[in-house]
Amino acid sequence: MDRDNTDDIDLHEDLTMFRWVGENPLWDKVITVMNAHINAANNYATMPQQKDNERSFYCGELNGLQDIKEHLMELHAKANNPSGSVE
Repeated sequence: MDRDNTDDIDLHEDLTMFRWVGENPLWDKVITVMNAHINAANNYATMPQQKDNERSFYCGELNGLQDIKEHLMELHAKANNPSGSVE
């Protein structure tokens, strides 16, 4: 997603599914799995014996996974601080 282009973003989206108090086992599992896949893609992308086309594939996968994780984290932060103020 192009972060500078907000045409495809609903600025009034319902973020209640990203708001909770206390622990959230599902969120923890999602982030844990995302981190594991990010680490695996990073490991494959940086292997010295990796062929260029494979390295390129894993770099793309790494970038995509990091973007998704960052977006989820931003939604969670926005849902828990809807006013946008720094607390």
